[in-house]
Amino acid sequence: MAPRRPYKPTCPKGLTPFERAAWRRTITALQDRGQLQPSDVPAIERYVRAIALARRCWDELGDDVTATGSMGQTVAHPLLDSALKAEKAAEAFAKSLGLEPAAALGRNQGGRPKGTTKPRSAPPPTVTRLRAVK
Repeated sequence: MAPRRPYKPTCPKGLTPFERAAWRRTITALQDRGQLQPSDVPAIERYVRAIALARRCWDELGDDVTATGSMGQTVAHPLLDSALKAEKAAEAFAKSLGLEPAAALGRNQGGRPKGTTKPRSAPPPTVTRLRAVK
């Protein structure tokens, strides 16, 4: 019986060169860990598009993250919100794919290596009853 070839999805059409490079790096990282599954493909595509969007927003913003509002006041540049939202989306996709450092330890074990126990939770806070001062 011939050895089974590892799964390698094709790069989606319409990705920019930056997105294609990110796609290849992501696929390689997941393959190296033996964690690439066909069900990951949509999340990988969204991940690379989110990091590309964040990069475009930051490139457009440059060093100035403020703009002038309608009343002449200084306000946050509108692209700042877009950049932060794209980064947050990319972070969520990275975490779901096991690309975040903690998640990479054990994707299917909730971020912990196999065989380890859950971290001890902090003791519940004590309730202190305050007395009114007369």
